[in-house]
Amino acid sequence: MHTAEHADRPPLDPRDAFAQLGELSFEHTSLDTMLQRIADLAKQVIPGVAEASVSIRTTTYPALVHALRAVRAAAPDAEVAVLGYPWILPTSGGCFDRMPIAEGDVPYLRSIQATLNDVVRRAAAATGATYVNMNKVSDGHDACRPIGVRWVEPVLQGTNAVVVHPNALGEQQMAAQAMTALDLR
Repeated sequence: MHTAEHADRPPLDPRDAFAQLGELSFEHTSLDTMLQRIADLAKQVIPGVAEASVSIRTTTYPALVHALRAVRAAAPDAEVAVLGYPWILPTSGGCFDRMPIAEGDVPYLRSIQATLNDVVRRAAAATGATYVNMNKVSDGHDACRPIGVRWVEPVLQGTNAVVVHPNALGEQQMAAQAMTALDLR
């Protein structure tokens, strides 16, 4: 988040953050220093909770409603479902070695995800789509969990090339939830 620690400078563009990471030498930088630098850059890139929540509500929500209405227009007889996101992080704590996020920022980021899931739910309701709620079923399967338990891959030490996205187990569980919500089981 854009905290008082970084109040003297504007939010950093994510592309600039990656460029700054590329300037670090793995040969002469410890893993702890590298992870801390990643966390510091993330704090400069991620906007404040109020700004992010407002953006999700004012930009993401109307875009989702528009997209779901377009699907309905293209396929008026289709049963449309939209899934919420499985939890990326635990409710508190974290796992800095896999998800380089300060423990104090974990609840903040989880609240942003809760806002996003609420917007997805409301967009589904506004357009007559079925919302597949992943909140309860994915709790305890976040990126901080071990292989075989987690449904989302961490930034570091993961098994997928695509980080912070569902892995095969997560995809399987999301499909099972969708099938249940659509009465296909």
